Amino acid sequence: MATFVLTTPDGQAITSTSGLQVVTANAVPGTMIAGLELFVPPMAPDAGATVEEAASVVTVKFGDGYSQRTPKGINWIGASPTLNWSLLTNPQKDAILTFFRSKGGHIAFWYGLPGDGIRKYVCSKWSWREKAQTIWEISATFEQVFDLDVGA
Repeated sequence: MATFVLTTPDGQAITSTSGLQVVTANAVPGTMIAGLELFVPPMAPDAGATVEEAASVVTVKFGDGYSQRTPKGINWIGASPTLNWSLLTNPQKDAILTFFRSKGGHIAFWYGLPGDGIRKYVCSKWSWREKAQTIWEISATFEQVFDLDVGA
């Protein structure tokens, strides 16, 4: 079984062989796993997140109408969840937007959807709006990545 090392913002290393879910249960913003930051929003996203999954397949068509398909690579199915936070205070909105902006749409991070395991994502598209005086809403679309490199 794999060993996971989580580094807290104060430099403490926590090791687990039970899986990332156990390690990240009490994570705080700034927590790093294998060189990438764990996204810990100030409040959980709204229930009912939409997750799109897409398979990347190569199709070869032959002259007689016959075709053959095969997966493209070892990680051919990726997830793309869209998350919404609809009742954010100003500081909560600022914390989420600061995290997304710090990653710039190209730096990967870890995130665990409720009921799913921790996966590596990038977020290059998000929007926000004021719903009422001092109440904010954010919508963000993540894209699962399988990069071997870690960090920026």
